[in-house]
Amino acid sequence: MLAPIKKADIRWIDSLVGVPEALVRTPVIDGDSVLISRSWRPPGKYHRSDLRALNTEDGSERWSHEIDSLLMSVDATEDTIWWVDFWETVRLFDHDGTLRSSVDLPRRTERQPRARAIGAAGDRLIVALDDSEGIQVLWLDRAGQVVGQHDLNGRTIRGRVCGDRALLGLQGDTYSVVELDATTHAQRWASEVKGWVADIRVARDEAVIFGGSAPTIIGPDGGATRWLDGTGLTQPLTPPCEAHPMLVKNRHDDSVMKVVALDIADGPVIRWSHELAKQATAGIVVEDTALVLSADGLLTALDIETGEAGWTLRLGAKPFGYASTPVPQLRSGSLALAGQTLIVAQNRSVGALALR
Repeated sequence: MLAPIKKADIRWIDSLVGVPEALVRTPVIDGDSVLISRSWRPPGKYHRSDLRALNTEDGSERWSHEIDSLLMSVDATEDTIWWVDFWETVRLFDHDGTLRSSVDLPRRTERQPRARAIGAAGDRLIVALDDSEGIQVLWLDRAGQVVGQHDLNGRTIRGRVCGDRALLGLQGDTYSVVELDATTHAQRWASEVKGWVADIRVARDEAVIFGGSAPTIIGPDGGATRWLDGTGLTQPLTPPCEAHPMLVKNRHDDSVMKVVALDIADGPVIRWSHELAKQATAGIVVEDTALVLSADGLLTALDIETGEAGWTLRLGAKPFGYASTPVPQLRSGSLALAGQTLIVAQNRSVGALALR
């Protein structure tokens, strides 16, 4: 198991304070920087957002940009940082923070479309653009030009890119998941699921869909669908393309809050479960240790084979916790590795911890 992380190992904490509805979104590791996107609601305005590049070592700011819009996502490829807002604008940056271009995605109707970044594939970004006519899945190159397109019916709920697989959860007359080839833009398969697509993970060749009445496992090429009925599992905690074994939390309305290790390859089977005082919000597997962040700002280390607790670190409810927020309103936290540094993001704060 990893050596215990102690208070002295906290390198820095950066918090967004003094503004309403502050939220730090999922950080992106970019070399020796961590890209942090934040949003808040100023008086009399819809939302403001900023994108900041912080030095992973000491938390100092290298550059930042601010906009009058709700930021949706950030991705980084070899030579481009992609910043997508809620509506239809994609901003492309060099890694030194220079704004290369700002691109408005193409409209098919007068109604303003809603953009959702699916993820980066090679040197391109895949974006789903929803309007009254359906969905345009667009591939953008490093100049922001559309170089590929695939049209779908319905509305985009969720999307993930893992390697050459682009997976989209859709809502139409029914709920479904579609896989597109991230390189050729062609559709590989489509499969109905039991309900709302809350999140998507990839475990080896299978897609694991969370949401609805039970998690759904869809086999290669969209076949051999299985359901994990009766498990109460609702939200994956580990990164979307590193899902074996997968850390998952149970329903927020259960009286007992727990995290489980789900092994898709062997069944699927639940290897172990571990009860927590507060809801789990993020997880990551580091060597033989599962690190789990919970809603009160507690970091817990568990043995990945047995689920046995090793040590805990209380990061603090004020910067990282949701102690005063009802559990159903919790937003996910995030854990990411940058070499021997663990990046923690939750609520209004982001911080860096040195691994021993």
